[in-house]
Amino acid sequence: MSTRDHGLLTAAGLSVADAAKLFCRTRQAIYSGMSAASDEHQKSYFSAHDAMWILQYAKQSDSDKLEELLRFVESNYPRSETALLLQDQVGHEQVRRAMSSGEGVLIAFNGNLDELVPNSTFAKTLNNLLSSGKPSRLLLPGEWVVAYMEQKLALNAPDYEVRDELKYLPSFVVIREKNSIRAFFFQRFSPEECKSNVAEGLWGQFASTNMANGEYTLLATG
Repeated sequence: MSTRDHGLLTAAGLSVADAAKLFCRTRQAIYSGMSAASDEHQKSYFSAHDAMWILQYAKQSDSDKLEELLRFVESNYPRSETALLLQDQVGHEQVRRAMSSGEGVLIAFNGNLDELVPNSTFAKTLNNLLSSGKPSRLLLPGEWVVAYMEQKLALNAPDYEVRDELKYLPSFVVIREKNSIRAFFFQRFSPEECKSNVAEGLWGQFASTNMANGEYTLLATG
């Protein structure tokens, strides 16, 4: 029997009967499939597509096992599959691509220290941005963040501005692409793109200032 199959159901809080109902299969079919699977031959009964269905089910049912399930998938599935399964990895790739094509980027941290853990999506996005050399501006909720960021992430903060109101918002990134503005809020599990009017409002409120290098000016839209 594949321990990955058993671990997937356990992490999701599902019984074989629950899985049979979810996949419209018989319990006998699932028992047989799990029994035939083998760790030795790196063969599992539940495919990556099945795992995606289980993740969606956990989210739709507001399962309190969702975080445990996400950790299990990240630890037990190959990178080629987790890149498709995990919301934060998909979201991070979307933000990375948007930043790479943008002309100017504004990134704001709200003070939640969980988002400065090196493997967090926000920390990886910040790393991508600061290593790209792209015109950018950093907004922080207080001066204390700079030392913390340098110690935890080994990053030298670019020119930054302290904005007290950030503590009441999710951390976010706003990107100017020619004549359009895009914005992403860093939510519980994944960056989520905002509607265009929200993106333009964030840019207008927070980005009406010159960039640190003086070579690029952030202008409020409208």
